[in-house]
Amino acid sequence: MIGRNGKNAKKNPSDDSASYTKALLNILTDFNDEKNRFVDIQKASLNILDDYAFEKRRFEETQQATLNILEDFAAETQKVEETNREMASEIANRKKLETALMNNKVDLEKSLKELDGFAYSVSHDLKAPLRGIGQVVDWIYADFMDQSTAQQKEYMRLMKARVVRMDNLIDGLLSYAKVGRVGEMIQKADTKRLVSEVIDSLQPPETIEMIVEGNFPIVSCVYVQIEQVFQNLISNAVRHMDKKMGKIRIGCRENNLEWTFFVEDNGPGIARQHFERIFQIFQTLKPRDEVESTGIGLSIVKKVVELHKGRVWLESEVGQGSTFFFTLPKML
Repeated sequence: MIGRNGKNAKKNPSDDSASYTKALLNILTDFNDEKNRFVDIQKASLNILDDYAFEKRRFEETQQATLNILEDFAAETQKVEETNREMASEIANRKKLETALMNNKVDLEKSLKELDGFAYSVSHDLKAPLRGIGQVVDWIYADFMDQSTAQQKEYMRLMKARVVRMDNLIDGLLSYAKVGRVGEMIQKADTKRLVSEVIDSLQPPETIEMIVEGNFPIVSCVYVQIEQVFQNLISNAVRHMDKKMGKIRIGCRENNLEWTFFVEDNGPGIARQHFERIFQIFQTLKPRDEVESTGIGLSIVKKVVELHKGRVWLESEVGQGSTFFFTLPKML
C-alpha cells in the first residue's frame, strides 16, 4: 500500500479479515435468500402438481361422464329407433285394419239392405196366405153362423185370432230386427206431446182413467223408437187391465244425469220371478188365447232403451198393479 507520502504503507490484517467476513456474510445471506426462493418455488411446483392432479381427475371424471352420456344416448337412440319401427308397424297394421273394417262395413251395409229386402219380401209372402185364410174364415163364419154350434163358432174365433196373431208376430219381428240397424236421426222430441199422441192413437176405453203428470222434458232421441217404447208400455197396461175401473199413470222425474219415465197401472201385477223373463222375446205370462200378445213388445222396449244408453226395469206386486220404468240420459 502506498501512503500519502509516496511510501509503501503497511497493510492492516484486521481490515482484510473484516472484508472477508462481510463478503462471507453477504454470500450466506444470498444463499439463504436463494434457498428461500427455492423453497417457495418448490412449494409452488407442488401446488401446481396438486392442481394438475386435481384437474386430471376432474378431466377423467368428465371424460367418463361424457362416455356414460354417449352410451346412454346410444341406448336411447336405439330405443327410439325400435319405438319408431314398432309405431310404423302399428300404423301399418291399423291402416290394414281400417281398410278391412271399411270393407266389412260396406259388405255389412250391403248385406243388411239385402236382408231387409228379403225380410219384407218374406213377410209379404207370409202375410198373403194369412190374409186369405182370414178372409175364408170370415166367409165361413158369415155363411154358416146360424147353422154353427157354439163350439164351431169358438173354433172359428180362435182361427181368426191366430191369423191376426201371426200377422202381428211378423210385424213385431220386423220391428225388433229393425231397431238399431237403421240409421235413423237423433232429434229433439217433446215427450209430453209424444205421450199424448200415443194415448190418442190407442183410444183406451172409458173404464180406464189416464193420468199424465210431472214435468216432461224435450229429449234427444230417435223419435219413432221412443214413441214405440211408450206405445208398448201403455198398450200393455190397457190390454192387461183386470179392474172394472182401471187407472194408468204416466209420469217423469229427473236427477242430474238422466230422466226417469214410468208407466204405472192398477192391473193384475206380475210375480217377482217373472221380472227378467218378460223382457225376453216371445215371453208371455198368460196363454195367447186368453190375452192376445206376440211376446215381442217388451223386448223391443228393452232394446230401444239400451240403444239410447238407458235402463229399463219393473216394480210390481201381484194384485196391486205394475210400474215400468225406463231412463234416458240428459246428454246423448
